[in-house]
Amino acid sequence: MEVSRLQVAFEATGQAGVQAAVRKTDTDIKNLAANSENSAKRMGGAFAGAGKALALGFGAIAAVGIGNAIGGFISMNAQAEQFHQSLEVVTGSQEKANALFDELQGFAAATPFEFPELVQASINLESFGLKTEDWIGTIGDTASAMGKSVDQVTQAVLDASSGQYERLKELGVNASVEGDKLKLSYMENVKQITETVDKTNKEVIQSTLQSIWNRKYEGAMKKQSRTFNGMLST
Repeated sequence: MEVSRLQVAFEATGQAGVQAAVRKTDTDIKNLAANSENSAKRMGGAFAGAGKALALGFGAIAAVGIGNAIGGFISMNAQAEQFHQSLEVVTGSQEKANALFDELQGFAAATPFEFPELVQASINLESFGLKTEDWIGTIGDTASAMGKSVDQVTQAVLDASSGQYERLKELGVNASVEGDKLKLSYMENVKQITETVDKTNKEVIQSTLQSIWNRKYEGAMKKQSRTFNGMLST
């Protein structure tokens, strides 16, 4: 009899424990579900916020890019206008300036050199009475062959026209003065050649120098334009 009462009590207690455990498990599951839902909402909000931030960021970047593009366009037009005016002054004609401007644009598109440096070289040449169309090819080939800039070669030409020959050494020509004579020495086909001209005749000096460079460096500009860097430039 006593055993039966203990058994009943045990069973009752066991059932109550199981029911309590089930109720606790059910509550835990509901809490877990609620927490998961809240976490999902928070994550969704975070992703939404990040998306808005990214959208704003990309919008700001786009705005900056557009602003820079507009600024660059205005600057480019202002520079082009300045080039036109300078060329018109040194050539003495708006028509000549326009033709030269277009010619230099085409030259820049087909060679490794930039348009602004070509225009500046043209301004310097024209201001010294030298025609751009006569010299720009020689200058471009010489600069390409010797690894110099267009400006460096242009300045060497102008210096030689004024009796200053130091820059010529960097371009493959040694100059020496003896009395009223100017000797221009250079290497061609592994031979040293010396040409003597009147040091007071700048036209002869210019033509002789140009002839030397044409023989030594002709075609160098075209070869450089076929290199990787040259293709990137053109």
